[in-house]
This record gives sequence, C-alpha cells and structure tokens, in this order.
Amino acid sequence: MPHFRILLGFLIACSFLSTDTFAFSRRKPVVIDYPQTTYVQGNTTSSFTPSSSEPSTDMLKLAQSASEGAGRLKEKGSLCYRAVKQIIADAFGKDLACVRGILSSGSAKDAGGDLLRMGFVQDMSSCNKAGAVRVYKGVGAPGYRKLPGDIHGHIEVVGDEGMFHSFYSSSMSMDDSMPGRRILTGCYVPNYDKVRSAPLSQCPNSSVSYKTQRPASSRSKSGSQ
Repeated sequence: MPHFRILLGFLIACSFLSTDTFAFSRRKPVVIDYPQTTYVQGNTTSSFTPSSSEPSTDMLKLAQSASEGAGRLKEKGSLCYRAVKQIIADAFGKDLACVRGILSSGSAKDAGGDLLRMGFVQDMSSCNKAGAVRVYKGVGAPGYRKLPGDIHGHIEVVGDEGMFHSFYSSSMSMDDSMPGRRILTGCYVPNYDKVRSAPLSQCPNSSVSYKTQRPASSRSKSGSQ
C-alpha cells in the first residue's frame, strides 16, 4: 500500500507538467552560423566559438584586394611591406595613412607584432588559405649573392586565386621561389572580434580603391616597407 501511494503521488505530480515542458527538454539545440562566430541556442547555455568551417569575410576581402592588384604601388622599388599595408587598407576600407601608422615597422620581417596589434592572430595551419598574410625573415644563405632586401625579409598575401601578392604577384610563395634565402616565420589571419576592438577600428573609413585589375606578373623580388 505505501508503494502504491508513492506511485499515485508521482503520477499526479507529472500530470501538472505541460507537454511543452517535455518538448523543450527534447528540443535539439539550434546552431546559427555567422561568417565568424557560432551561437548555440536551445536548452543549452549559449556559447561563442570561432568558426573554422569557412574563411572569414575579412580573409576573403584581403584575398580579393590582393588578387585585384591593391598592392601595386606608384612608388618605385621593392617595397613589399608598404604594398601589403595598402592591401589591408583597401580590404578594410580604411585610411591608408592610419593603417601605416598602426603597421609602423619599417621591415617586413617585423610585421608579425604589427599584425597582432591590429587584431590578427598567428595561425600556421592557415598559411596557404586565401587571405593569409605570410611573414618571412631574410637570411644570407651560402651560395647567394647578398641582396639589399635580405635585411628586411618579405611579406605577402595569399590571393583568392592561390597566388602570392605584395607589390608584385607570383604563382610561388617566397620560400618556394627563394629556398634558404627567405624563411617563413609566421602566418597571420584577422580575428573578427579582435580586429574590431583593435586600433584599426579607430581609423577613418575611406572610399579609395587601390585595385588595378591588371594581369598578375610573376617576379622574385623582396623589400621592406
């Protein structure tokens, strides 16, 4: 009899629970994907995780600006870092002088710290992804004639067609075209939230486009800013 009373009380209590309550407990969490973030909604605690399934919008813009000639400079000389600064300004639609003020190092080999300050993160698994910024140090490898650019290293952006761009374009990355002379030290990609809380967000917007749409050429030069 006591067991019967306990069972009866349990059944009565359950009758007060609505069918909606059970439906909610069985509801599968809904995943909403944005270009850079994933928010999980449902009967679980909301969370934030970076999206790795697709390239970020910022990376795509960098790749497109690079491929469309935004790094081709009016200045003469081998100025790879200055070209990449122009690619970044074009991709984000920001004032070039302000971008150069953030990416203030004169040598390409020192660009890693500048990019981290701008809201990029180092990700060596993304070196060949469109929009990745590749940074090299320069070395005077045996068998090479010393070049002025050796002291500065090199920097390039992977285009959306798979080529490598700075003030010129090449189908080969710098470490493939000049093995031993340029050593890859870091690959950097923009982090959506960090970029928007970094100094770049304070730069004035600009409508200036540096894209030239000129056919890409293949050269093997490197330079500084």
